[in-house]
Amino acid sequence: MIRYRPLVLGTVGLGVIVGQPVWAEPIPLQGQIRYQSEEWGQPGRTNFGVRIPLTRQSASFLFLEPNLKVFDNGQLGSEVILGWRTLNPKRKDIIGVFLAYDNQNVQGSVFHQLGAGVEYKRERFGAYVSGFFPIGRRQGEAGLGT
Repeated sequence: MIRYRPLVLGTVGLGVIVGQPVWAEPIPLQGQIRYQSEEWGQPGRTNFGVRIPLTRQSASFLFLEPNLKVFDNGQLGSEVILGWRTLNPKRKDIIGVFLAYDNQNVQGSVFHQLGAGVEYKRERFGAYVSGFFPIGRRQGEAGLGT
């Protein structure tokens, strides 16, 4: 029997992205597939998602983003993000905030977490800070076959 605690404390991640924001009128439905390599002891994963604009006021918009996560080890997870972004075409930047619900299946046990974050993106640079905090069951046991 191996005891594991994948989500004992809240985790905070910092990342930098490189790319170009889309300055589209109106804000389109946006599908995405992205891969994230192994980090912080978590296996790499491929995310399949879609960003759905919910409402728009001038250069700001509210969106919903459901994602399916397929981990390199074959486990599945999901995530639902509710976010807000404001676009400034003069400065060519985006500022945003989000709330998220995330779950992950770890050897038959499902772990849940809530998250929040902020982001800042420019034409060729972006940075974000996010934190996810466990809810519900925080530890489990996994048996190894002999």
